Amino acid sequence: FNQNTMKTISIDRNHIKPMATFTTSIEQTTTAIRYKLKDSNNGEPYPLKKSFLGENGSVLNVIRQEYDETTGEWIVHLSGTLKAVGGNAFTDQAPALEYIKIDNGEEPITVSDFAFYNCTAERIEINNDVVSIGNSTFTGSKTTEFIINGDVATIKKDAGTGSELEKIQISGSVGTIEEQAFAGCTNLQTFDVDSIESIGYRAFYLCSNLSTVN
Repeated sequence: FNQNTMKTISIDRNHIKPMATFTTSIEQTTTAIRYKLKDSNNGEPYPLKKSFLGENGSVLNVIRQEYDETTGEWIVHLSGTLKAVGGNAFTDQAPALEYIKIDNGEEPITVSDFAFYNCTAERIEINNDVVSIGNSTFTGSKTTEFIINGDVATIKKDAGTGSELEKIQISGSVGTIEEQAFAGCTNLQTFDVDSIESIGYRAFYLCSNLSTVN
């Protein structure tokens, strides 16, 4: 037989609750600096100072340093685009360096006063155009070879004073070498540059071993 029934069924509606707010951030890093230690330093990187500058002189943080087993280099990741190497960036406070390489793509950089003061790196290579090389950049450093693969607008007074520079190679043009820029660089033997607009008074004063100028 057929039986019909009628009942009222109530269904509670499921209320949709809004998702809790959450935030996320992506920290962009750039790689502009590589260096190689003379010794392993027990697998520890060089303790870099906060001397790397970005837009409007803002200080860039070193996000991380990682080791490249193929080249034996340490790769430095910064929190923004490198615009300037500040003073005392590689001051001798740690293991000796074999070389430093700076490569920031097409962005020109500034090498500030005392940037490589007391630096132990034997070779420093910059693969960018350079706005200026500051006063006393190499004072007290052990750097013997300085290479720039790009143009340089200005090399300031006393840039190489008190250094052990032996070779300077600039694969580009130089606007101005200011007075006494390399005065007293008695170890300087070779200065190689594509072109120079002006050389200041006594720029190479007392460079008694300077034998090759191209």
